[in-house]
Amino acid sequence: MAPMWPKGYVRAAEAHVGNGKADLAVAILRALLAHWVGVVPLELIILLQRCELAVFFDTKTQGMPIQVRLIPAKGAQSFTSQSSLAPNKGIFAIPRILAGETIFVEIPCISVETVLSRRDGSGGQSGCGLCLRVLDRTNMSEAATCISCGTRYCGAECKDRAASQFHLLQCGQHRERYARFTNYCDRLVPSTDGSHSEPENASLLDVIASTILLAGQMWCTMAQQLLKELSAGTVLEVALERCRRDFSSFVFGEISWEQACSIFDYKSAYDILLSALMSGLSAEGEALSAFRRVFTQQGFWRSVRRIALSCLALHSKDCGRSTRGIGLFHLHGSINHSCEPNCLVQSATGTDHCVSVVALKDIPSGDEIRCSYLGDELLPLHVRQRRLKESYEFECRCELCAVQLQSCYT
Repeated sequence: MAPMWPKGYVRAAEAHVGNGKADLAVAILRALLAHWVGVVPLELIILLQRCELAVFFDTKTQGMPIQVRLIPAKGAQSFTSQSSLAPNKGIFAIPRILAGETIFVEIPCISVETVLSRRDGSGGQSGCGLCLRVLDRTNMSEAATCISCGTRYCGAECKDRAASQFHLLQCGQHRERYARFTNYCDRLVPSTDGSHSEPENASLLDVIASTILLAGQMWCTMAQQLLKELSAGTVLEVALERCRRDFSSFVFGEISWEQACSIFDYKSAYDILLSALMSGLSAEGEALSAFRRVFTQQGFWRSVRRIALSCLALHSKDCGRSTRGIGLFHLHGSINHSCEPNCLVQSATGTDHCVSVVALKDIPSGDEIRCSYLGDELLPLHVRQRRLKESYEFECRCELCAVQLQSCYT
């Protein structure tokens, strides 16, 4: 480390990390950086990123044979005072994992039912308003319904969790404004029973509209979390950072502005959602102005694009009925790509809307766990490179691509 560093801070932070107290290490490092003058050394940025990943993921991976680790990026990095999980991370095996073994099972941090699935159900939904479990006659006796807006849940637990996470800003006095947003998303998908619409087109628009719905749910969750923190007496800037934390990977990562705008015009969706969220935050003047700094039109567009890259399809079945949805997953979202993957991500096919990650081959201790973003089929090199560049905005340099690229020039 550079001799001019306040080494006591750094040593204390490293000691806390070694003792499993990464949260204290983050506090120490941020206190140090708050008074830093000049360019922040790269080693210090990397240490802070390692600690923040540990704070966020260690509880989520407890009891699992994996660890989320920082993969130091090449080149210079700049420090930002706003906490955002490092995008350059990966999942690594701790013990040896055998082929066929389930590495982990994960439920989404947030999910929504797709537009077409909602149409298939009665009352605008076919699944639980939180966990997407199929709602039918077999479990309606257990179901709980919001008396204000009529949203149905598979039980009181899901109803209470939804209320604590996001539903309060979608219900009651805010119901009409948020319904304008969901109705807008619904109108994006034409009916499949008319001659004017091809089913393939409807399916594509269903993906787009449902992604916008999921983005709206995410921003609504952050807004409600901000109100909860402020009501508990949390300082505004700390409250704003905490409300961003769970979704920082899906909101504040880099994405090209051209790519974000090329898929669809999201301005109307943003304006309608902004009106709904500002209504919910209007009672808190500080919260309103602070949230507006984060929830910008450009920020919303970027978040929809990142969610489109990160979300997974969900499919719950029960008693011959099904519910389709999409969700965001913290651990799955941390798995990097390889054209020669060592794991397979499987969506749920039962009553629980979760994903499981299964080893395709033996994975030695310390190896990174990687899946294929392109599905099971092994495509030619030029096709893989083009699809990954167009859809995910990176040039693959996995072991298989490196070997095949080298053979092209020899």
